[in-house]
Amino acid sequence: MRHRSAADRHRTRTRRAGHIAALLTALTLTGQPAAADTSLWKIGKAGRTLYLGGTIHVLRPGDFPLPQAFERAFDAADIIGLETDIGQLHSARFQQAMLQQLRYPTGDSLSHYLSEPARDALASYCGARGIALAPLLDFKPAFAMTTLLATELQRLGVTSGGVDLHFHRQAVAAGKPLAALETPEQQLAYVTTLGVGEESEFILQLIAEIDQLQSTLDDMIAAWRAGDTARLNALIVEPMASAYPGVYRQLLVERNRAWLPAIEAWLATDATELVLVGTAHLAGPDGLLASLRQRGYAIEQL
Repeated sequence: MRHRSAADRHRTRTRRAGHIAALLTALTLTGQPAAADTSLWKIGKAGRTLYLGGTIHVLRPGDFPLPQAFERAFDAADIIGLETDIGQLHSARFQQAMLQQLRYPTGDSLSHYLSEPARDALASYCGARGIALAPLLDFKPAFAMTTLLATELQRLGVTSGGVDLHFHRQAVAAGKPLAALETPEQQLAYVTTLGVGEESEFILQLIAEIDQLQSTLDDMIAAWRAGDTARLNALIVEPMASAYPGVYRQLLVERNRAWLPAIEAWLATDATELVLVGTAHLAGPDGLLASLRQRGYAIEQL
């Protein structure tokens, strides 16, 4: 029997953790970093300024307070830009519409699209975690995957909203205007197609890797706090592009391209904006930072 070296074990852990990180990005802190940088950048051109920050969508209560650079940028900003309208996203009307779109038509079921090993693995996992299987099968794979993740996140103590929800609440309390890069309906359209056509692969991969969720979260959030885009690229972007190229194009590449005109339009105004997007949207060759550099904007990490 061949014994795996420490380096082999590390590469496997990183690769497996990357799949979980990719799934968390579609939704998804340990101490303070030694470096002063964080996932916040000052974007400038022709005397105008916009702050662009990467966010983590889920945090634990102990993960607060957030880095001070974010709070300072919030204070300096006239407008807070988010991926979507979080208030509408959390409304009863939208939640009902989301469930309707994620539910299969009568007579259809997730079990129809799962291989026998995937059905058995899902049934076994749900039984062990006390999750009711039958209602889960009425919904598309995105609902099943987020249910499994949410259950595990709750077990790990991840009960707080993330960076974007934190600043949405602060903006509402302070009376600061809010802007959005896409509508909740557009965001839902991305989510409802997640895993469609690859139902068995997604379910089996998630179940196989979910025990790595704690270490994956630790790695992701530590890299986010340090503003380590190279590490974020290795943890999230590269694994997603390699394992799920269609998801990568749809969730990151296409949305980044769609968001750029809005970001540039905000930069052209006299107002100062703080724009917050999932941290995976900033890293890698197709990330927003790379695109803005190519367009000649001055970028300073804070």
